[in-house]
Formats: sequence, structure tokens, C-alpha cells
Amino acid sequence: MNILPPRITRPLFAFLCLAAPLWAQPALLCVKSPPRLGTSVACEVAAPGNGGKSYVAALSFAPAAGIALGDGRSVALGNDALLQVSLIPGIAEFVGFQGTLDARGEASLQINVPSEPALDGIELAMGAVVLDGASSAGVAAISQPVRMRLQASMTAPDFSTVSARVQAAITAGALNGAGLLVVDRFGPRLTQFFGNTTANSVYPIASATKWISAMLLMTLVDDGLLSLDTSLGTYYPNLSLLRRGITLRQLFSHTSGLAANAPCMNSDTTTLQACADQILGLPLQYLPGTAFSYGGTSMHVAGAVAELAAAAAGMPASWNQLFATRFLQPLGLGTMSFGAGPNPRVAGGITCNLADLAPVLRMLLAGGDFGATEVLSANSLATMLAETGEGLPVLSSPGAALQAIGYGFGVWRLDEDTNGTTATAASMGAFGSAFWIDYEVGYGAWLFTLDQGTADAAAVIADLRPLLRDALD
Repeated sequence: MNILPPRITRPLFAFLCLAAPLWAQPALLCVKSPPRLGTSVACEVAAPGNGGKSYVAALSFAPAAGIALGDGRSVALGNDALLQVSLIPGIAEFVGFQGTLDARGEASLQINVPSEPALDGIELAMGAVVLDGASSAGVAAISQPVRMRLQASMTAPDFSTVSARVQAAITAGALNGAGLLVVDRFGPRLTQFFGNTTANSVYPIASATKWISAMLLMTLVDDGLLSLDTSLGTYYPNLSLLRRGITLRQLFSHTSGLAANAPCMNSDTTTLQACADQILGLPLQYLPGTAFSYGGTSMHVAGAVAELAAAAAGMPASWNQLFATRFLQPLGLGTMSFGAGPNPRVAGGITCNLADLAPVLRMLLAGGDFGATEVLSANSLATMLAETGEGLPVLSSPGAALQAIGYGFGVWRLDEDTNGTTATAASMGAFGSAFWIDYEVGYGAWLFTLDQGTADAAAVIADLRPLLRDALD
């Protein structure tokens, strides 16, 4: 087989979305909003644990019955003329469809869609396999197919019902004010303000901070400074046996067993490290890894671990310095902040304006990229979206307000596709602000408000999700 260069330069807008669970099979990341004729569609194969192996991607017309392999598995593509052409090396329309995964098990590829009017409305399926001569069929892993419908031009969505729902909440007094931002891979599609909220409003977003802090931690994982299996004993060797085994994954998935509350988290006169020491000295709620109990103390400790890992690597070590260099600067954010104090509230301390979330949403929709910059790897994004508490008893959880089905790494899982892959993920705070990503339709939204309690805002979000799907799908 001819092997093309293993990695190609990503285009400025690498519009990607999640298509398959990374922990079980390779994901194929690709545009799901209708790709336009005469444009390029950037995709990525992500198969952790398969670095250095060869891969092959292919396209077929959809729907397709599938192609059987010798070991009983099948590739969910059709054995048609398009598939045969897409397997030919060197075809200009199919760049990087054959190659070698890099050390992280990733590879970039690109579809150059011809400007042929006859292709308008045609539905395609795309899939990838990772090759391995040690398996019976010579295939190590198979992705689920990504479907896409070619489109001649973009049509402006009608957001009138979306705007009306938010305005109704303002009129009824459920919300005092709100900003609404809707983004897809092509940029902002709707920016609107209601009531007493303006473009200059800066609000605390409380626990909507959690997913952002998880993203920051995952940048350290991407760079090899931390692992989700890093245990507290690595940085706190004098802890008791039970506490030494608590992992970073447990700290950011509410399964660590650490105390639910610690007064030092609200103190401006202590440091993140000192507060973490106090939290670790409090009695455990339950044996680590045996239950789910929502809170912020464990994430505070995870922030302290991040500082220690950065210091050990000779990097600027404070949480705020890490946040500035690894998140704010790559995304060009000017207002978002944890404040200037030495004890930032890792699980709920961000203040920002409406516009600050636009780059964040676009990055999440683009598989971790913002323009030509990789903020997060595709593997890290998929890891955050994977369920972490399946089968565990729930001791306390506000997830019912968002109608959540589970929890990932710092983020709520709202629904999943037939493969068990997170289809919609969200982060919400006590004052009502929340942002969510719908990976199936390919949009992100940010309801920005400052109200006591989450019930009214959660009710608005529950109504907005199907309305936005209707407007954008």
C-alpha cells in the first residue's frame, strides 16, 4: 500500500466534530454542518493507543449496507464507485486518505469537494480503519461512519422562535436579562441581548467554569505533564493510603470521595496550595471511586496538582499563569478571568462576557483547534466527553436541572448517539449561565445570565435545544 505523509498541515478552519468513542474504536472527526460545493472539508482520524500504525479512510454514497471483513466485523460503507475512487492514492479530492498515525494515534485528512451542481444534496458516508497485521482480518479498529450532505450554498437560519423563547422568559420575570450566542464551525450565527444584559456585561459564571478548567488540565495531559491516572500520592507522598490513590480523573469527575465543602475555597487570604492541603486533611465522604457526589473541593485540589506539575517542569506555575498562557492567549480572550488572587476557585471562579465564549465554542466544535492552533488534542476532547460515573450510586447531583444522562471529565453529558458517544455536552453554573455543544447538528450555544438559581435558566435551555436544532439542522 502506498503511504502518504502521516500528517498534513491543518487548514485555517479545521471544522471537525466527534463521530465515535475514542476509547473503543477510532474516531473520525469531520464536518457535519453541510459542506459546501467547491470548498475543503478537514477531517481527522484519532485512535489512541495505535500510534505508528497505518490507516485507510474512504468515502461512499450513503446509506450503505456495509462491507464484511473476514472476522465477522464490517465497515459501514458501501462498496460503490465512490469508495473505489477514494481508495486510489494521489487523487486530488482525497488528501491524506492513506497514511500512518502519529505518536498520539492521530492523522489529518481533507476532502476537496468539486464545484459540480449535480452534487448538491448528495449524501456521503465516510469511515476509517486502522490496519494491524496481527489481527485476523488485518484491521485493528474501525470507526463508525460520518454522514454529510453536500450543499451548494449556506442558507441563513431562522432564529425567530429561539429569540422569542428567551424574550418570553424575560417578559415573565424568569430571567432579569440574558445574552444568547450561537456558533457553528463557520463562526457566530446569532448574538442577541435581552433585558438588562448588554455586550459590556461581565458576570460570574459559577460552575460553568468546570468544563473550562477541565480543558486547561487536558492541555497539561496533552503535553505529558499530567496523566488522568496521576494519583495524589505523586505530589503528596505523606497522605493516607486511601487519599494517595485518588486520581486526577476522579478529582474532576466528582468520584474522589473528598469532602463536599471547604471554607478555604472562598478565602482571598490563602493560596490554592494551602487550601488544597486543608481539603486533603478533611474526612472522606466515601471510599474513592465508589460514588458520585457533586462539588468543587476535588477540582480545587486538581488545580493545585496542576500547579505542582507545571513547577516540576520548570514552567510558570500558578493556576492563573497556566490559564493565561495555555487558554486565554491561544483563544484571544480578553475579559475572561479567575481574578488576580492566589486562591482561584478552580471549579467556579470565572467571570467573563458573552463574546468570550465564541472562541471556546468554536474550538470545541473544531475538535480542539482554534484556527491553525491546536488548543486541545482530539483525544483529550473525546476523553472529557466519555462517561466517568457509570454504575456508581449518586449521593448528590444538580444534573437533573439540565436533564443530564451522565458526567464526563468536568462536563455534563446530556444525550448520546446509538454508539454511546456523547452527542450533547454542557456546563452550567448556579447563576444560570450555561454553554453547550450539540455535536450531532454541529453548533454551540451560550446562555449568559445572572440570576439566582438554575431552574428558570435550565427550563429555557431545555426549550432552546430543539428550537436550535430545527433552525440549524
